[in-house]
Amino acid sequence: MESELDIKEIKERAKEGDDNAQLRMGLCYMNGEGIKRNPQTAMVWLRKAANQGNARAQYYLGYNYTYGIGATKNIKSAEKWYIKAAEQGNANAQRNLGTFYFSGWGGLLYDINLAIELYTKAAEQGDAESQSYLGCCYEDGIGVQQDYGKAVEWYQKAAAQGNVFSQTKLDNLYKNGYAAPSNTSTQNDTVLE
Repeated sequence: MESELDIKEIKERAKEGDDNAQLRMGLCYMNGEGIKRNPQTAMVWLRKAANQGNARAQYYLGYNYTYGIGATKNIKSAEKWYIKAAEQGNANAQRNLGTFYFSGWGGLLYDINLAIELYTKAAEQGDAESQSYLGCCYEDGIGVQQDYGKAVEWYQKAAAQGNVFSQTKLDNLYKNGYAAPSNTSTQNDTVLE
């Protein structure tokens, strides 16, 4: 949590155009950290940082437009900001944008291939939710060739990060004979001298 003194310093840097400080001010206002919560003011600071190319700020703008936080809910604006962040490799934006296209959310284009591509990019960066989504796609053959081996691989990656859904899906695949549990033994065969 930011102190009042920290907020003053951050705000001064933000006013001078520091995009990371602008992002931080946006998050402080959004979450009420060290300052009174004000989602509308958060959007002002986030937009300033986003317009300078700050991918995290772009992601948060997309998120806020998705759910109507500090602004009117607007899926097209959310998509615009998620695209900008996703193009810079922001895994959260890639995942959320993938979800938009996976379902045709809010009247947006339904494009399962693009959704899988975006989930894969986020999953390869370690995003557990995207790994879990890919596990589902491979398990059920949604947008990809059904492949229980790949489903298990993605579920295992997500499960290792504590993703309960993926842990449950793995358990079901094992119980129903679609996959065999891997050897999780951590034996150390190194001879110590």
